[in-house]
Amino acid sequence: MNKKKDLTVMLVFLFFAFAPLWIAAFAYFGSGHVYEDSGTQLLCSAAMLCPTFSVFITGAICKEKIDFTGENSLKLGIYFKDKKWIWMLVAIFLPWVYKEIGGWLFLAFNPECFDTTSFMQEQGMDASLIAVMPLYSVVNAVIFSIGGLGEEIGWRGFMMPRLEKKMGIGPAILVGGIIWGVWHYPVNYYGHNFGTGYWGEPWLGFLIFTIFTIAMNALLTLAVKKTNSVWSAAFMHAVNNGALAISAMFINGESLTGFWTESTVQFVVMMGPSLVFGIIAYIWLIKSEKKEKTAKAREEVQAV
Repeated sequence: MNKKKDLTVMLVFLFFAFAPLWIAAFAYFGSGHVYEDSGTQLLCSAAMLCPTFSVFITGAICKEKIDFTGENSLKLGIYFKDKKWIWMLVAIFLPWVYKEIGGWLFLAFNPECFDTTSFMQEQGMDASLIAVMPLYSVVNAVIFSIGGLGEEIGWRGFMMPRLEKKMGIGPAILVGGIIWGVWHYPVNYYGHNFGTGYWGEPWLGFLIFTIFTIAMNALLTLAVKKTNSVWSAAFMHAVNNGALAISAMFINGESLTGFWTESTVQFVVMMGPSLVFGIIAYIWLIKSEKKEKTAKAREEVQAV
């Protein structure tokens, strides 16, 4: 009975998380709009709230108790004891770090793209502000992290604990990452992340994006576990989407030719470091689960 109910809860949650975005995206773009239109930002912002709305709709339909804090909750508390504040800072600044590394890596492959003036001229800013801009963008992303929280309450606060309980952390990261990636496909199809007209469109874009959502799922899940707060994932998600790296200010894409003009190639190189951190997080989570199981088994033996 419990297995049947658990499956029903998950299917109801996924339906109400997916349906509004997929229906709205195909209706919006199908009516002639393109990704660059101003309404796209509103569509994407509203879509980020769907997973949270789905949690409470699912709770009402399936009579599932939804707690905000405590064990088996959405983990909406914020805690600073036991070095949790350190992990909260890691969650906030790690996306800026891997985006910085990715940008300089891209410039190492394409030194001809290094340009010290174009970004500043385009933005109308003084060179002295370059070092401040990344910090400003990180803080700004954290302050306006409501969109990230809208997704994280659903994905990491509600979905991932249930997947982990049923299949263990390793498979849960993979399955949860795929679900999260597929959720984005309608906006990916119309230009999100990769634009349009790239080689292998749209399937290559779908594949690459899903690989990275699996890696990000590992990072975000680890952040929640280390802080016992879904806010850490919301902050990380928001900074990942909105932070500006110093390296990005020196990249002039107009100098690119051939292979490097492909948006998928640019994405893989510049976001590649996040994949490395995601793999580390995945291994960390697997090892932590094994340690917990070993410790629990010892306790049971000692109890006997």
